[in-house]
Amino acid sequence: MIEHAQFANFCDAVDARVGGARDTWLAVTSPSFDISTVELLWTLTRGYRVVIADGSVADWADNRKYAPTHLQCTPSLARMLLADSDGRALLSGLDHMIVGGEALDRALAQRLLDHCGRVTNIYGPTETTVWSTTCDVQPGEVSLGDAVPHAYLYVLDGAGRPVPRGVRGELWIGGRGVARGYLSCGADGGAVRRRSVGGGVGWPYVPDG
Repeated sequence: MIEHAQFANFCDAVDARVGGARDTWLAVTSPSFDISTVELLWTLTRGYRVVIADGSVADWADNRKYAPTHLQCTPSLARMLLADSDGRALLSGLDHMIVGGEALDRALAQRLLDHCGRVTNIYGPTETTVWSTTCDVQPGEVSLGDAVPHAYLYVLDGAGRPVPRGVRGELWIGGRGVARGYLSCGADGGAVRRRSVGGGVGWPYVPDG
């Protein structure tokens, strides 16, 4: 169960990783998807103007009239944007694009960078409260990035032992964002949730993409 403490910690983490001017956020995510909490809750408590995407999110010409500066979406939706002339124009007007929910490959990341000055790749299972890692994408490089504040990342082998650099393993996530009910959950959220990403991860955390 995600409780108020975990979500408050998540909001602090988003503060640390998004920041910047409080402009216009275009909300395109279904409320049934956990990343919608960034668009619909965090934004309003931080002074953003939030625009709920009109009708079909594929109607990019209509959504451009709001001059959005921030957008969060999946790589699949990002591809739809790039395939549409109005979508590409919308991307070019953004200050910050956040992509998550699926693996982001290098080719797509580069195409997004060509249109938008700042692209952030995010990763995290719902059980660790939406985002556990973020990485500002650089040309030719896609990484899961670093842990958000108060989250802890470990790459372990099948026996739960840390693996050396260059050896693949499973990503374990712990910290204050871990949902109530997981092993060894204490006052500081000491539970650890094991996740396997794309057949394993290594140092640095680079998904297969």
